[in-house]
Parts: sequence; structure tokens; C-alpha cells
Amino acid sequence: MQILSHNWNFCIPPELLGFWGSDTEVLGSSGKQQVPHDQSVLHRDTGVLIWKPLTWLGATSNLNLTKPCPDAAGGKPGTRGEEGEVDGPERQDPAVQLGATSPPPQMDDAAPRWPDRHLPTNPVAIFCLSGTPMSPNTSFSCPKNPASLSGTWTISPAGRLGNQMGQYAILLALAQLNGRRAFILRDMHATLAPVFRVTLPVLAPEVDSHTPWRKLQLHDWMSEEYAHLKNPLLKLTGFPCSWTFFHHLREQIRSEFTLHDHLREKAQGFLRQLRLPGTGVLPRTFVGVHVRRGDYLEVMPQRWKGVVGDGVYLQQAMDWFRARHEAPIFVVTSNGMGWCRENINTSQGDVIFAGDGLEESPEKDFALLTQCNHTIMTIGTFGFWAAYLAGGDTVYLANFTLPDSSFLRIFKPEAAFLPEWVGINADLSPLQKLPRRLSGIA
Repeated sequence: MQILSHNWNFCIPPELLGFWGSDTEVLGSSGKQQVPHDQSVLHRDTGVLIWKPLTWLGATSNLNLTKPCPDAAGGKPGTRGEEGEVDGPERQDPAVQLGATSPPPQMDDAAPRWPDRHLPTNPVAIFCLSGTPMSPNTSFSCPKNPASLSGTWTISPAGRLGNQMGQYAILLALAQLNGRRAFILRDMHATLAPVFRVTLPVLAPEVDSHTPWRKLQLHDWMSEEYAHLKNPLLKLTGFPCSWTFFHHLREQIRSEFTLHDHLREKAQGFLRQLRLPGTGVLPRTFVGVHVRRGDYLEVMPQRWKGVVGDGVYLQQAMDWFRARHEAPIFVVTSNGMGWCRENINTSQGDVIFAGDGLEESPEKDFALLTQCNHTIMTIGTFGFWAAYLAGGDTVYLANFTLPDSSFLRIFKPEAAFLPEWVGINADLSPLQKLPRRLSGIA
């Protein structure tokens, strides 16, 4: 097992110091000392809560005595760049490094897309980078980066890797948009830091528990009111993962979700071993395939009147890439690898079953997907983030619920999938075979 070293900077923003207990030991400006196992120490000058080094998830965690809390909504102190972006580790290019990419495909005008659905929900607010040309009839303006940041915002971590990536990105984006400082909680750091070089500071657990938060549950698309949130002590909740919140910060988000070198190098090493069938030639195009199964096999039909991707959809998606790219290789990952081996057509010799399907440690599968050139996804936030970080072409499962599904009240297809992504309609006929008490079909 690889041992990583993480620096846990549990921060206490200055405006929250008044909520801290009077019995907390405080260090002076030059103070550094061994911290007893059962005590915590607050560095008065830097606002950093100090704990004794601990072992966590197989990683040695060293707690920083002197690093101040960042003065920005994202990134490190003093590294804010123009247009609100934050300097960070340079993102490694995906598997395009392994060989020349094939030419950009010509989009098929007949490619299936989502039909218009008029739902009783708020409109999606689309924000853009400052300086972006706007059409004369545009009714909104690009957000301005605040001159200074104040307050303390965080988000309640919930769900697994893909969910928490969405929560992290949206916290960062909304905090910047509203001129607030963003902090993550320890559980989110424990999920994301072993995989990515995230930079948002970690809020001390004691501060979280003593802060008089105002809580706001987010829906899964950007709305105008989210650009005008006034409360300085705000804890966001929910499972948002829409590009409409953060796409104007795409490069910053991609930087935050830069893989650790050992994960990237291992994924790249695996891809370098692959060869085109019958030729022994290194492939020019790698297509990551994520097949979401697991609990969705019951949740989608029984709760949401929906389906997951089937073998027919995956065949259509692969054929889409075969028609537009020369000799692609499909790298399949899933939390149902057994089903994939039985239901994905491998007759052309260009399908590799690479995933290990371990939901408790998804970093290997995720790294493989992001290092591919293009993506086929079914449903779920794990596949979304793999596609978003990989770039390239993305094919997704469209219309995967019945039109009267209550899922469409909390999920906007146009806010979930980038406009340039290609949707292939799901086969909903299996829902007709379900008992009415399960499918909700009248």
C-alpha cells in the first residue's frame, strides 16, 4: 500500500474565534510545541487549529502549525490569478500523450438529444467568464470577482466520490461568486485528498460544531438567487453536480481535481500496455466507458421510473466512436464488471475490461477514465466527472426515465450534461414489464 503524506490545516477563520471555548491553549507568534494526544491548540496569529500528527486511512497526516488560512475562496494565500482563477498544479494531459489524437469528429445532426420538457422549476442561470462576448439579447452579465473575501462558507459532505466532487466544486464556485471564503469539512478532505490535489482549507471540527450556521439546501442547477446570498456563515447541503454552477471556472476546477502522480502514472502505464487487435500497434484513441450499476438497479426502476444503461445502449455508443475515430480502444470500468463481461460485445477485439469495481476505493477506475481521450457514461456523478475531466467527446444515456418521473423535478438534463455532449436515448420498455406498484405506472 502506498503511503501518502497529507498536511491537515484545520482552520479557524478570524470571525469565528469568538465562538471558541476560553479553555483552548493558545500559542504565541513563535510558538511550536508537542501537542498532547487529547488536546488541541490554536495558533493565535495564523488562525490554525493544531492537532497531534495522526494516522488516517493509511496516510501519515502532519498538522501545520504555521500556515495561515487562505484569504481566497480557493487556492493558496497569494496565488489568486486573473479572472478569479487560482494557480495550482499543472494538469497532466490525458492519454493523448500516448499517441496522436484522431481528428475532431463531425457531429451527427441526427444524434439523439433530450426533448424539451417544461417542468415547474426555476430556470437555469448560466454564468460566464468575464470578458466573454455577450449577444445583444442576453439578460445576464458575467459575474465580477469580489475585491475582497469575507465570511465562512462550507458544505455538508454526503455520498461517495462523485457526489463530493460536485459539492466541492459548487462550494468553491458559489463562494467566489459571492465574495466568501470556502472551507471544507474533515470528511470531505478524507474522501478527496487521497485522490486529488485539492487546496481548500479544512475547517476544524470543533469550529463546525460551534458555528451558528445558516443552512441552505441547493437544487441541482444554478439559479439567479445563488449569486446573491448574503449570509456570511453558510453551510450548503444537497447533492448538486451541475456544470451550470462552475463551468466558467473550468480550468480552476480541473486543477483542483488534478490526480496525484502515482495514480496518474499507474493509469498511464496500464494504457501504454494496450495494443490494437491483430496489429500490436499502440492505440491512438482511448475511450473510457463507465457503467453504473449497483444500487441503481433497484433505485432507478422502483423509485424514479427509470433505467440504467443496457447492452444495446453501450453498443450504440461504441459504434458512434468507431464511426468517428480510427481504431479506438474501449476501456471499461463499472461497479458491475461481471454484468459487463456478459453483456458487452467484444467480437471486434477492441474492448478491455479494466475496472476492479471496488466502490470503497474508486481511485483506480477513476484515474483510468480521466486518462482516456473520450468517454461513454451511463448515469451518475462518477461518470460525469470522469467525462468532464477527460475532455474530448462524451456520449451519455439520455431520456432514462419516463416523462412523468418525479426525478425530473430535481434533475434538469440541460443542466446535467454539457451542450456539446451527445445523448443516446434509453430503452424504457423494461419499465412496462414491472409491477405497477413498483414502476408507478397508472
